[in-house]
Amino acid sequence: MITNKLSNTMLIRSAEYFERNFTQKAKKEQFCVSKEQKIPKGYAIHFNDGKHTYSKNEDWKPGTYYVTKGYSILRTNFETKEAALKWVQELAKGRNKNGKIRFVPPQLAHVKRTEPDYRNGVEITGQHYLDTFGFRGGEFGNWMNQNDRQTSLNMGFEALKDLASALKISDKDIAYQGTLAIAFGARGSGNAAAHYEPLRTVINLTKMHGAGSLGT
Repeated sequence: MITNKLSNTMLIRSAEYFERNFTQKAKKEQFCVSKEQKIPKGYAIHFNDGKHTYSKNEDWKPGTYYVTKGYSILRTNFETKEAALKWVQELAKGRNKNGKIRFVPPQLAHVKRTEPDYRNGVEITGQHYLDTFGFRGGEFGNWMNQNDRQTSLNMGFEALKDLASALKISDKDIAYQGTLAIAFGARGSGNAAAHYEPLRTVINLTKMHGAGSLGT
């Protein structure tokens, strides 16, 4: 018995067949396309010529570009292909391998940091909080996935460094010389943005409303 795979390997096809399949594969894998110009895997950018598309409210403009993922249209009406590429690259950057979107508090979604880069591009860990500020411990809530946790750690670290700089105090003073603990999305309830537990000396910031509460 000869398997289909072996049979296909042994089968001699035309040069045109090879050229067509080779070209299609190279195009699919974006061979020789620079990293800055590559479309993230699983996404595609299309041109709307106005002949094969329609929208219920006629708000899909001809002569524009749109982004898809599988059979889903993610966004339309990009004036240029470059604008569509930049948007989809930013979208893909915020997703992990499982397709989960990294959580960013809504009120901070469009904030661009211009102050000193305290992290130097490094993802912050809980150990950074212990070493830099001297917190005696930290905690995450059960509903915080890994992306949520990383975003909270990064933004919280930068916020605390800014706070120490604005108050002209040392980083260790932020945690009252090791007496304070911090929690993200844990121990809270209701619509509170943050709360402090005096008996346990813990400050907690909620997942959805806690942004901007560290200074309180």
